[in-house]
Amino acid sequence: MLKRILFKLIFLDKFILRLFRKIDIGIIKINHTYIADIPKAGSSTLKNIAALKSKRYRLLKKCFNSSPMHSSISPVLKIKEINNEKKILCFIKSPEERLYSVFKEKVLENKMTLSYSLTKKITIFVKALLPLKTSFNKSNTFLDFCTGIVDLKKAFIKENYGNKFFDKHIIPQYDHIINLKKNYPNINEYRLIFYPVNNLNNVIENLLEKKNLPKFNFTKKSNKNYYEDIKNTKIIKLMYSKDKILYKKLISSQKECLELNLDSFIKSFD
Repeated sequence: MLKRILFKLIFLDKFILRLFRKIDIGIIKINHTYIADIPKAGSSTLKNIAALKSKRYRLLKKCFNSSPMHSSISPVLKIKEINNEKKILCFIKSPEERLYSVFKEKVLENKMTLSYSLTKKITIFVKALLPLKTSFNKSNTFLDFCTGIVDLKKAFIKENYGNKFFDKHIIPQYDHIINLKKNYPNINEYRLIFYPVNNLNNVIENLLEKKNLPKFNFTKKSNKNYYEDIKNTKIIKLMYSKDKILYKKLISSQKECLELNLDSFIKSFD
C-alpha cells in the first residue's frame, strides 16, 4: 500500500492530467504507432513496453523491483497522422480466456485487502445494484463470478443502463473499441488493425525491431470447470457475443489480422 501511494506521488503530474482529461483508458503510443489500450488483452505488456521510455519508471523498477506502468503511462490526448500513416493497432483476446484471466488476477490472486468489484465506485447509488452481489473474493468460485456478471447484466438491461457501470475489465472488448470515438472524434479516418493477442509479441518485436521482449503472460487453464462454467451460465451469449464473433473472424483470417475503419467495424456486426 505504501508503494502504491509513493508511486502516485511520484507520478502526480500524470494522475492530475488523467483526472482533468477524464480519459481512464484510450489510445497509447509506442514509438511511432498508436495502440488501443484494451484491459486484459495485452494492456499490461504494452504499458510496460511504453513505460521503458520513462526515466522515473526505470528508476523505480531498478530501486523497488516494481513496475508501476499504470501510473507512468497516460492515453494520448489527440491522434494525428504519423509518418504519412493513419493506423491504430488493436489486440483482441478470446472472450473466454479474457474472462477467466480477470477472475484469476482480480479474485484468486488479489493481494489487496478489499474484494474485487464488478462495478465502478460511482455505481453505489444505481438502483439495479441494490439486491445484487457485486464484490468477489477468494472464497468465491469462477461459477459464482460468472453468475454475478450475468445477474448484473440482466439487471442493467432491465434498467436500460448498458455496460457503462461495469468495471473496465468486465466491459466487452467491442465496447472499448467503439467507445474510443468519445475521446478521439477523428478516429474514423484511421485504419483499425486487429490482431489476436497471441501475436502481440511478434507484432511489437517487428514494430520496435527488437527481439526477446518480455513474454506475454497467458492465462493458464488451471480450472477444470473453466469452459463448463462459462457454458452453463450462457455469459458469452448475453455479454460477449460480439467479442466471440470478432475473435473467430481474427483467427480464421488468412492475413492473421483484420483491417477496418470504425464505421465498417460497427456495421460488420449489424
